[in-house]
Amino acid sequence: MVPLPRELAEDILSRLPAQSLVRFRSVCKRWNALFDEKSFNKVQFARARPQFICMTNSNIYSIDIIGLDGVDPTINLLDLPSKPYYRKLDFNCISITTCDGFLFCNSFPNAFVFFCPGMTKGTAFWNPWLKQVKWIDFEEKDFDACGLGYDNTRDEKVYKILGSFMCRREVAIYDCTSQAFKFIDTPNEDWSITEVQRSSVSLNGNLYWISPIPDKFDFCEFLIRSFDFSRDIFKPFCLLHCRKMDFCDLLVLQVFNENRLSLLKQCYKTRKVEI
Repeated sequence: MVPLPRELAEDILSRLPAQSLVRFRSVCKRWNALFDEKSFNKVQFARARPQFICMTNSNIYSIDIIGLDGVDPTINLLDLPSKPYYRKLDFNCISITTCDGFLFCNSFPNAFVFFCPGMTKGTAFWNPWLKQVKWIDFEEKDFDACGLGYDNTRDEKVYKILGSFMCRREVAIYDCTSQAFKFIDTPNEDWSITEVQRSSVSLNGNLYWISPIPDKFDFCEFLIRSFDFSRDIFKPFCLLHCRKMDFCDLLVLQVFNENRLSLLKQCYKTRKVEI
């Protein structure tokens, strides 16, 4: 038997769904090592079909839509393996965002934490298909993480976490490689860490989230703010053309086609959806 050339084998494997790669780790040492290479993961993630993450009170699912361009698309509902929530966390205060195919899971505090001594905060990187979970235990225990990104001007990606020390009212960046904090100045910045925690998305290394315009007292007009990890600054990205006509109207920001942002608005009264 003549083995396949390495380049051809890698190309074939990169086209398979991520859940298949877990089983193929036991085929040989070369394949097992290949699945941990950053270059292979980048290609595999780029070819994967987009999926939705659905959270219920008891479980986390991945929703895969097959044949979206066809007449009768199929929906697959998959229970995500290797859930990171073996720690006692407040499930109602968990946010999950994506960055380069990884899931950034963060349990942020709320008022109930102070009344539930057993409840803790937690931040983790999660690759559900390869069953890999890496918890980040901050040396500064009062640090509240809110989003993940990296400096997109560097060839090598060094992941960083934006957050704040609420007691000291200081904003800081946690370097995941050096495990060190860098404090940044935020002059005249009107932003809320809760906004970033609940609605931020990561695109090309930067964070984006929806924020109400400060001087609009009716809170019906919004803009998209961003944090640039290459320059460590907050900045406005763009004004939103749509308004909230009702307090319960829904605005959802997501990444589209890997390099764009998309916004979904649903009217609470009519249930009409606009994108």
